[in-house]
Order: sequence, then structure tokens, then C-alpha cells
Amino acid sequence: MKELQQNNALKELFSEPVKLIELYNTLSGNQYEPNTPVDISLLPDAFITVQNSTFSFIKNNIDFLIDNKLVIIIEQPSIDESILRHLVDYLLFLTNAIIHKGIDVFAEGENIINLPLPEFYVLYNGKDDFPDVKILNMSDAYKSYSPPLIANYIACAKIKIINTNQGHNEELIRGNAGLYEYVSGGISNAKERKS
Repeated sequence: MKELQQNNALKELFSEPVKLIELYNTLSGNQYEPNTPVDISLLPDAFITVQNSTFSFIKNNIDFLIDNKLVIIIEQPSIDESILRHLVDYLLFLTNAIIHKGIDVFAEGENIINLPLPEFYVLYNGKDDFPDVKILNMSDAYKSYSPPLIANYIACAKIKIINTNQGHNEELIRGNAGLYEYVSGGISNAKERKS
């Protein structure tokens, strides 16, 4: 396997829709068929520059639409209380990008916005002790201030954090060839390059 660049390992390994659907099925427990439509080109070029400077905490991610869901998968070496706020901001940024891209989010004949439901998966690979799986509620990000539209949109979102360190979730990881390659090659090589 060629060495993966730390900042795009997920996109590099899962750029083919079939592999991406397999990864999503593994992480979510869903059973989508390999030919399920997937949109993996959410961000126009103009947004990518903004993403790199504004969302520097997200070093390695892949975002896509499937079955009216906006799925965000990121790698994180640390989990702290600010992750919810950062991910809410990133979600709103992606939603804006989707609207600007021209993806039809309006219900036919109505002025109701039909936004895709967000789903987050965080592949945790840090050094701190962390459970195999932890679920965070996105609505906890803004306890004191939530404009109604934002509150309703994010209230249902949850973040599933999956520990990809050695000794954690090995059956899940080995059950998906791409995820196994990513975890055994991409992350470990990235960590070696940092040292």
C-alpha cells in the first residue's frame, strides 16, 4: 500500500462510491446496496480554501450525501468539550455549501427547506483512554443559545465516536477491508510521520 497523506487518507481510500457505502454500512449498521446513489463532491473549490483555514481542527474527513442524509466522517486524535461546537459550525458550513451547490433542498411547490439529516462518525485515534464507542448529542453544543431553526436541525443529530486504536473495535475494523487498511496503514503511518 502506498503511504497515505495524513490530510486526505479518508478521501483517498474511500473515493469510490462502493467503498464509501461499505464504510458507511460498517459504521452505521445500515445495509445500503453498492449501487445506492452517493454524492461525494459536496464542497465547491471556493469552499475548500475556507475549510482549510477555518476548520483546521478537521484534518482528515470525508463528507457525502446518501439517502437524504449528510454523513460526516472525521479522524480525531483528541476529544474534548469543544468538539460539539466545532462540528455544529462545520455542519452549518456544509449545509450552506450544499445550498450554494444547487442541490435541491426545497420541497416541490413549497417554501419549506428539506435539508439532509446529519450523521457524524468520529474515528478516534488518540493516546487517551477512551471507550470503544461513545455517543454525543449534538444538541448539547448550544445549551444557552439556539436559534429555533438551528436548534431543530441539530437537535436530532448525534455523533458516534469509534475508537480505532489497537485493542478496540477490532471485529468492526476487520469487517471492512477499506477501514482496516485505513486504520492499519493510514493512521499508523501518519502517527509515525508526526514523531
